[in-house]
Amino acid sequence: GPVDLGAEYERQYGYMEPFADFRNSNMSPHFPYAAQIWKTMWAEQTGTNVDGVIAIDPVALSYILGAVGSITMPDGEVVTADNVVQLTESTAYLRFPTDQIARKQYLQDIANAVANKIAGPVGSPRDLLSALGRATGERRIAIWSASPDLQPTLEKTPLAHVVPDDTAPYAAVVVNNLGGNKLDYYLRSEVEYTAETCVGDTRASTVNVTLTNAVPDEPLPEYVAAAAGVSPELLIEVPFGTNLSSVRLLGTKDAQLAKVLLNGQDVPAIVNTERGRPVFEVQVVLPPGQTADISFQLSEPTAPGAARVPSQPLLESVTPLVAVPECES
Repeated sequence: GPVDLGAEYERQYGYMEPFADFRNSNMSPHFPYAAQIWKTMWAEQTGTNVDGVIAIDPVALSYILGAVGSITMPDGEVVTADNVVQLTESTAYLRFPTDQIARKQYLQDIANAVANKIAGPVGSPRDLLSALGRATGERRIAIWSASPDLQPTLEKTPLAHVVPDDTAPYAAVVVNNLGGNKLDYYLRSEVEYTAETCVGDTRASTVNVTLTNAVPDEPLPEYVAAAAGVSPELLIEVPFGTNLSSVRLLGTKDAQLAKVLLNGQDVPAIVNTERGRPVFEVQVVLPPGQTADISFQLSEPTAPGAARVPSQPLLESVTPLVAVPECES
């Protein structure tokens, strides 16, 4: 049967039907949730159980191919470190603008070829380890184990992608696509987390997020640039190439939202909790070439510990700017 991730998960993500719609199964930044859903889906479709789940993004694939060499597809196409990201995140949609099954098979073939390449004799294991290390540091590889003995050990590493259950300063910015399109290939983001000094029980803090829609001014397939995910019942006209983003901030435990500004204007936030943390969400309409500035202004406990700002990698890695004084216990 379906995995039960609790009322809190259902309240925040249930409307997206994550247990039924594979595309919406990984909206939470807590990777074990997605992994458990995938394990259940796999069991339903194949009757077998997986021992674990590994997620690797196309940029990580490019690092891996840089280490092990290019792969040649059955039709002679060569997939390399330099073209794999564009092939999988952009070209595939141009090549198969309407045939989803053929496109998925093409992507599956690339994934299989890379897996076979890694599993075979590798010229330089050191280069491969270095590539995997780089991808892990950029949060482009996530691993979950179905073994209750192994998973807690994994969770002590950056590979687990868990939302931690502790009180130290924390700001995870999570962007999800609401348009049902493929425009996030063109999305650029910046994140900044600042806080005041450690005097008193609480301190003011700010998390600023800048999103830019760098979609090119050229013809793109409907599947990439239209907003198929927007319900016709909403009766909103979404211009071609416009990105619709859910921007969530998972904050420090017990942080309170004073206000959130979108391009300098007060906007309402959707408030939830996830794994004991407050979640503040705004939804952003981003036309081609435009930038949105989102500023979450908070009051949070002056908790001891170094601030953590796990970045969500897009096409480009995000290096957050952090200016949060570390408080003593």
